[in-house]
Amino acid sequence: MWKQASVALLVAASLLVGCSGNNASQGSNHAGHNMQEDGEIAMISVELKVPDEIRVHEEATFEAVVTLKDKPIEKAEKVEFEYWKEGDETHQKEEAVSGGEGVFQLKHAFDQPGKYTIISHVSAEGMHSMPKKEFEVKE
Repeated sequence: MWKQASVALLVAASLLVGCSGNNASQGSNHAGHNMQEDGEIAMISVELKVPDEIRVHEEATFEAVVTLKDKPIEKAEKVEFEYWKEGDETHQKEEAVSGGEGVFQLKHAFDQPGKYTIISHVSAEGMHSMPKKEFEVKE
């Protein structure tokens, strides 16, 4: 019991540190050296797309659309998807596949119905973004 509580506390603390000050729909962005001409920092944008309907044992495609100043980022340092079922302490992480034009994808079929959470971890242009969404897998 103590071990589970310690793991849960470490996970919660790492999420707080990793996500502090972020907007859940936008994720967290950490600025690199992307200064625009007017002195403003250009931030990467990551749109996490989740299918409207997901069924057990049917392949679903998740997408992270990555842009900088409205232009697609073709090469990111790293793009992975982390997902887990509600109430499950075990998280799965899989590297995304580039679909071109700033779109990075994960195709996955779920074995069990239920509520899930997915986070896309995107490192590009010296920045990091972690948008998160919840979804349901139905029978």
